[in-house]
Amino acid sequence: GKDATTNAPYLTALSFVSSSDAGASPPLTLVPPFSPDIYDYYVRCGAGNNEVTVSMTASPRAKSLLVLPTRSGERSTQTLPLSVVENEVIVSAATDGVATTEYWVRCLPHDFPMMSMVVHAEAGAPPPGYYLVGTSQPVNAQWGYAIVLDSHGVPVWYAHGASGRGVEDVDHVVDGAISFIPTSTFPFEIHYLDPLMTTTVEPGDAEINTHELQVVKKNGHYLVFSVPVTSGVDLTGWTLPLVDGGPQRFGPNSNILDCEIVEFDPSTGDVAWTWLASDHFDPVKDTTVPTVNSARTAADGGPLVEAFHCNSIDVDPDNGNLLVSARDMDSIFYIDRSTGAVLWKAGGKTYSKDHATYVPVKDRFYRQHDARLRPGWSPTCNRGNGQITLFDDESLAMASTQGPMVDADAMVLAE
Repeated sequence: GKDATTNAPYLTALSFVSSSDAGASPPLTLVPPFSPDIYDYYVRCGAGNNEVTVSMTASPRAKSLLVLPTRSGERSTQTLPLSVVENEVIVSAATDGVATTEYWVRCLPHDFPMMSMVVHAEAGAPPPGYYLVGTSQPVNAQWGYAIVLDSHGVPVWYAHGASGRGVEDVDHVVDGAISFIPTSTFPFEIHYLDPLMTTTVEPGDAEINTHELQVVKKNGHYLVFSVPVTSGVDLTGWTLPLVDGGPQRFGPNSNILDCEIVEFDPSTGDVAWTWLASDHFDPVKDTTVPTVNSARTAADGGPLVEAFHCNSIDVDPDNGNLLVSARDMDSIFYIDRSTGAVLWKAGGKTYSKDHATYVPVKDRFYRQHDARLRPGWSPTCNRGNGQITLFDDESLAMASTQGPMVDADAMVLAE
């Protein structure tokens, strides 16, 4: 790119105009505004062909050229008509005959979600890296998108999910790939970047949940959530509103949507290890916000209570133990992989069947997501020492009764 120490060539101006009305249309919005030292941009395109005009000017002693979708001649300043199809890329460049600097402009598809990025001056410059996001609702009744944004809010990679489905859990847990899952029981998709290829993974005999995909680095296995129905659960003392608004009193033979962690071999789908929340937690004693599931019923047609709603897994790199977040428990907890026992529990109620160490939280969190072990975490000191972050998004409207909604929180566990 533009570098004063090497005198690399660069563009001093780059603009686009829609030529659908003899050049009278207003300029297409180039995002972000052009700057010689920013190399990735986008414009929003319409369905099918888009007739545009590109203008560019090179720095002194350099020439401008168009590299894609067709190659142009080299001139100091030039204006060229183009016909581009949504999803194509327009690559303009500056060259001095020895070095070439490229500027990529992506022609986003017509159904791409509307978005904007605001950088707050008081936070300083965004750190290097990328932002992975997904649209959980289909756009214009088409599909959701998995998106990788750079620090200027430009999509540098994207893929859409299945027709009529949103996209969730966009992540980078597999080396050299982006993973996500369409909102359904569809398999996780893993999109490798070099070489370009896509694979799908799921355990052979478990219905997976959309919340999480993690990799066990030591054996290459994957971890996902499943939500099996567990029957014969004692929910005595609970009276909950049903979907139709009527109250339901629950007793000793009730049905719950459980939380199961499933480890499987991605090459075969064979399940290698499972862990079930109801073996370690009592719904009545551990759950803080039970709800009746509106989408499923038990085999006997009766209501299903969501008791745990697990929503994130993190793998301890030292020993393979698991940090898990359970939204409907207002709690995170740490599982010993070798025994399945819960070693400690933070937030929520103090009870657990395993008599796990309870970690009180001064600034309590509610309906949280995305609990992660931070660098420097050590499992050797009193079953854990270091920092954990979580997203305290208070996702079931607890903000109205428990104070303002907050962003990512951090907690410190020490001996």
